[in-house]
Amino acid sequence: MTFSFGNEFPANVKVLVIDHDIDLLNAIDKTLSQFNYQVTTCSTVSSASNLIAQKVHFDLVLLETQMPDMDSFDFLQQLTQQVNIPVIMTMCSEGSTNYGIIKAIENGACDCFVKPFAENQVKYMWHHAVRKMMKGNKKHKINEQLGVEGSQIRARDDSNLPLKDATSEKG
Repeated sequence: MTFSFGNEFPANVKVLVIDHDIDLLNAIDKTLSQFNYQVTTCSTVSSASNLIAQKVHFDLVLLETQMPDMDSFDFLQQLTQQVNIPVIMTMCSEGSTNYGIIKAIENGACDCFVKPFAENQVKYMWHHAVRKMMKGNKKHKINEQLGVEGSQIRARDDSNLPLKDATSEKG
């Protein structure tokens, strides 16, 4: 993924969208594609698990909270712990509760969106992928400078700071 910060939208952000409602899945795909996201859709958690097990790379995941084939919160934990990918939980307005949002965040979600999504949510959701990449790069650089292996040092959370103009590549 190549990021060019500032007012420009980053190119090639790969998003995996998981939702059991095919009509909503198609609508989300269409909306994300309008903002130049590279979208892969799955209507079951098991098919999404297969893609991830095959080491298909995604920068961001949108996961419906009410999936019939697997507990979405268990899958969320697996994703954030094993693959370390930003996950945004999605929920219908009638299914959204403070409890559901808290449970999603506690289980590793970086954000929660209520469907239908607001344009600004979709337009700027790439920020989550950028923050993860920036944290990873900072942590790696700090560890390199200090000669520390693994994840012994935690990078400072700069998620509330504005993004600076820079270009970085993630391979």
